Amino acid sequence: MRHTPLTDDQEAAALAHLRTDHAAHVLIIARAFGPDPEASDARALAIDADGLDLEITAAGRPTTVTVPFAHRLTTAAQLTERFATLYRAARHTLGLPPTPDPV
Repeated sequence: MRHTPLTDDQEAAALAHLRTDHAAHVLIIARAFGPDPEASDARALAIDADGLDLEITAAGRPTTVTVPFAHRLTTAAQLTERFATLYRAARHTLGLPPTPDPV
């Protein structure tokens, strides 16, 4: 059983938001913390208290990876901050310059 502070509706809404408004941000996270920095696609599959489950496509092969949050998610309100922290860390890991946090 997954531990999550999100209701099913909150998770579904957050996943839809990540897929439509933050697909490019998710891809940067996938390239930094997934199996291949040349990944061509990434899609958020699930969110729990400990991180994001992503489906990452690299070299034409999809792989599922869990990318952990730096700090456990204890309330739904923390999700935006946890995602922004992952995104900043991913940009740093890839050697990309800082940008404004995704909202």
